[in-house]
Amino acid sequence: GDTREVLGLLAELLQQPALPTDKLSMVQAQVANIISHRDDDASSVARRELYKLLYGQDSIYARTPTLSGVASLTPADLAAHIAAWQRPDGAVLGLVGDFSSSDMMNTVKDVLGSWSPAAGQPAEQRAHPHEDLPDLPAVLAAAAGNQQQQQQQQSQVVYLVDRPGAKQASVYAGEPGISLSDPDCYALDVLAATLNGFGGTLFDELRTRQGLAYSVAASWDSPVDHNGLFVAAAETVQPARFIQELSSVLSSVREQPPTQQALSKAKAGLLNSFVFNFASTYSQLQRTLVFQLLGLPPVSRGGVSSSALIVLQLIEPLHNAPETLMWHSGASSATT
Repeated sequence: GDTREVLGLLAELLQQPALPTDKLSMVQAQVANIISHRDDDASSVARRELYKLLYGQDSIYARTPTLSGVASLTPADLAAHIAAWQRPDGAVLGLVGDFSSSDMMNTVKDVLGSWSPAAGQPAEQRAHPHEDLPDLPAVLAAAAGNQQQQQQQQSQVVYLVDRPGAKQASVYAGEPGISLSDPDCYALDVLAATLNGFGGTLFDELRTRQGLAYSVAASWDSPVDHNGLFVAAAETVQPARFIQELSSVLSSVREQPPTQQALSKAKAGLLNSFVFNFASTYSQLQRTLVFQLLGLPPVSRGGVSSSALIVLQLIEPLHNAPETLMWHSGASSATT
């Protein structure tokens, strides 16, 4: 077959990638166009600014590309990045198909066995950037460090971005969340499912009963390498009232946990969608490699199935504390 030829092209791509200036210029133009239009949607502004508030202005997890920064990139910059980070001791190779494992292993060793770190690079891998960053910036420590004092002075913080002429406000509320390795990840996915969609607590209360927003949703983001955020968002013409009612609903979830019926419905939905993570050979291989590369335990349906037992234990300030939520609105009318 053409296995050896394909692996040879892969080896060339890994060790001697071509970085033509015209291709870089084309991508730079595409990214510049995206940057020029990123404020067209008020919701994207609110989300971007919320991330800066929660992670910190200088955090790599809230970094915002600029036109000058994108334009300044050169092929030499790309080559330096590849040399520093694209190395055999930081990679996992996965192959799937109808072949002899021993023969394939011999072919891989023959083609890729000479791959080594680029000239001038250290023998050991560099520490990943996120390892040098604190989980929470000082702004969050100040907002959540002393809840009693915060409740007496300023229980919640609202930040505004004025967009003259806006027909409605994009409201984002957030607080520190979890990473994919958090043992509560499954349970919080189930809890989020009880909040969202038809029959969900947020949907029923804020859309169906009160008509404050056409669409409203909340969930815990769970990145693989750092703590994500809990974010609730909607667009509304009554931002002040929406913020008040959203806070009330989230508080009520802590005081009145989801019913067993709601938990069963949420679990069933998640389990039904879980199989699509393995719908193709490619998706199975990709998921296996990513989890192995990041040192994460395999994900199974059992994690979702058993999560109902601990959902009720998670309705606590650690994972759902409106007192520490930061709100960001895309219209100045949010204070009315």
